Amino acid sequence: MTRKPGKDFYRAVINKSLFPFWDKAVDRNYGGIFTCFDNTGEKLLSRDKYTWSQGRFLWMWSRYVENIREGNIPEPQSGALERLEKDARRTARFLLTKSFMDKGQVIFLLSESGEAKTINEKAPLDASIYADCFVCMGFSEYARVFNEEHFATRAFELYRDIVVRVEKGEYHTEPYPIPPYCAMMGLPMFVMRTGAELAQSLFALGKFERARKAALIAEKYARVLENDFFVKPYNLEIKGPASMNDTLLSRHLTPGHIVECLWFYIHHKEFLQRTGYKPDEAYLTDVFSLARKLGSWALERGWDGEKGGILRFIDREGGEPQGRLIDDPYEKLILKTWDTKLWWVHSESLYFCALMIARDIDIEYWQETYEKIFDYTFSVFPNPDSSIGEWIQIRKRDATPLDEIVALPVKDPYHIFRNMLLLLEL
Repeated sequence: MTRKPGKDFYRAVINKSLFPFWDKAVDRNYGGIFTCFDNTGEKLLSRDKYTWSQGRFLWMWSRYVENIREGNIPEPQSGALERLEKDARRTARFLLTKSFMDKGQVIFLLSESGEAKTINEKAPLDASIYADCFVCMGFSEYARVFNEEHFATRAFELYRDIVVRVEKGEYHTEPYPIPPYCAMMGLPMFVMRTGAELAQSLFALGKFERARKAALIAEKYARVLENDFFVKPYNLEIKGPASMNDTLLSRHLTPGHIVECLWFYIHHKEFLQRTGYKPDEAYLTDVFSLARKLGSWALERGWDGEKGGILRFIDREGGEPQGRLIDDPYEKLILKTWDTKLWWVHSESLYFCALMIARDIDIEYWQETYEKIFDYTFSVFPNPDSSIGEWIQIRKRDATPLDEIVALPVKDPYHIFRNMLLLLEL
C-alpha cells in the first residue's frame, strides 16, 4: 500500500460501490431489504426476509443517515437522504409489526410481505436468538438517530426478554446449533454487544437509568467472556467439559470472531468509563492489554502465509483444525470451510487494527498488520463488475469466488457497510 487510506477512500467505497447495490435491494413496498442474492450479487434467489439481516440493515441504514446528516459523507445522489430516511422508517415499522411472536420472541424468517415462515418442518419460528439481538440493535440505532423513543422502549423490553431466555437456557442458535452440554462464545458476545448498543441509544435519548441498567447487564456478559472464553493467549470458540479438550470443536478457533468481539469489548469499556456507570481507571489499560494479546494471536495464526488473507477457522495451535471427532454437524462445517476467505472476517479485522492505532496501542505493529490486511482485502473482495458493486463475499483459499452459503443464504448487508462507516468515523 503506497498511502494510508483516508476519508475520501472510504467515502468512495460506501457511496460508489456499497450504496448503489443495497439501494436497489430495498423493498419500498413492504419495508426491509432483499438479501437472498447469489455470491456475485447478480441474481436474487428468494424474496424471503431473515429478520437477522433485516435488523442489521436497519442499524446500517440509520447509521448511514446520521453520517450524511452530519456531513461526514456526502449525499450519494440528489434526494438520496430523504429516500434513506423513508427506507429506515418503513423497515423499523415492518419489523415492529411483523417480526414478533405473541410472547415477544423474534420470528427468524418472514415472507416478502411479513408472514411467518419456518426454515424446515422441525424448526421453531424463533429459530435463533441472534435474530432477537440484531432486531434489538436495529431498533436501538434507529431510535437514537431518528429520536423515536418508542423504538428504544421496545428495544429495552426485547433485551430484557433476551437476557431472561439466555439465563433460563430457553433459546435456539440457528444457524449454528451446538451440543447442549457446550457453550459458544458468540452468545455472550452478542448479548454484551446488544446491551452496549441499547445503552448508548438510551443514554443519547436521556433515559439514563435504563441506559445504566442495559450497560451493566452488558458488563455482566463481558465478564462471562473474560472468565469463560478469553483463555490467554487465545480464546475459546466453544467451551465444553474437560473431556472434550482434545476434540475438534474445543480446539478450533475463529480469528474473525475474536477481533470483532474485541472491538465490541473496547467500545463497551470506553462507554462505561465515559458515562461513569462503572468507573474504574484500570478498565482501559486492562482492555487494551487483553486486546493486544488476543488480537495479535488471532491475526498472526489466522493469517494464511501461503496464499494471503485470514482463514475462517484454525486450530488453537495454528493451521488446519485438528482434534477428535464426536459426530457433530458443526464439525462438518469446520472441516469443509476452514480455509475459505470471508468478507466479514477481513472488514472486522481492518476496523479492529485501525481502532488499536487510533488508541495509540503499539502503533507500528498494528499499522503494519492493518496495511497487510488492507492490501489483501481490497485486491480480492470488491466486485470487479462495477455495474453490480458491493463485494464478492465468499472466496476459496486461492481467492477465487466460491458460491456457497455462510450462516444464512443471504448476501449480508452489514459487516462491510458497518465497518466502512466505522472506519470513516474513526
